[in-house]
Amino acid sequence: MEYTVHKALIFQISEPLAKLITNGMAESEEGCARLCDVDEETFSRFVEWIYTKVYSSSRPIEEKNVPGTHAEDICSSEVPIEDGPGPGPESHCSDDDNFAFKASRKRTKKLQKKARRIAEEDEMMQEDSRRDSSPTIVGRFQIYHDDESDQGLSAEYAERFLIHARLYVFADQYGIKELMHLAATRLESSLSDFGHFYHRAVDVVQVARYVFENTPSRLEYQDELRHVVVYSITMNFEELMQSEEMGGLMNEGGDLVNAVCSKVAQRISHLRKQHSINLWGR
Repeated sequence: MEYTVHKALIFQISEPLAKLITNGMAESEEGCARLCDVDEETFSRFVEWIYTKVYSSSRPIEEKNVPGTHAEDICSSEVPIEDGPGPGPESHCSDDDNFAFKASRKRTKKLQKKARRIAEEDEMMQEDSRRDSSPTIVGRFQIYHDDESDQGLSAEYAERFLIHARLYVFADQYGIKELMHLAATRLESSLSDFGHFYHRAVDVVQVARYVFENTPSRLEYQDELRHVVVYSITMNFEELMQSEEMGGLMNEGGDLVNAVCSKVAQRISHLRKQHSINLWGR
């Protein structure tokens, strides 16, 4: 799928992507670059973020239903472009104003089916929230998913989490710090609202593995997305360790396990100090 965006916006947000436009190579001559390291859904959300500063996680892109983004569609939007001319009310975008990107990786039909199910579940939850904002909605949510589990269906929580993780990894690769922070914040929110970690340990382990396999080990500071998943695991460590998936992960070792063990040790030390202070306070 091809996505055509304003060059001026690319220049503002990503130096690596801007170089594809100005490097004098084939892509800059043709006005189109193929990105082989990102799937279409993730890149579509990136384009959405460029123009709106938000991205959707409840309505995944389906190739058969969504056409490519064309220059004339972009010109009709009323999004201001800083430090650039920007189309006026009577003007039209020229080819020189735009650049096309193609996301080469396609999601499998199985993953597309999961994504559609996630969208349907999110719509049901949003409809429930509109009908009833009282605390009993939590109970209705639990009952709905318990029934679904009994029927052998999966809510595919991992896919919900991976939407944000994939976007973070893409933004990290192309130096888009604002989008990195947004994706990390949204993953943190999704994990904090999750609950029932024992029953979904496989999903937590899956997203944690993805994050540590696709983000660099930074010596000077901890990667923001790594911090999010490690903190979530640490705060739910006792519950997660009752699962086979988490036990297997801890036996593997590596950066993820080292980070989790370090945070768990810090938390235990903090709790002991708090307990000691409380005893002395008596």
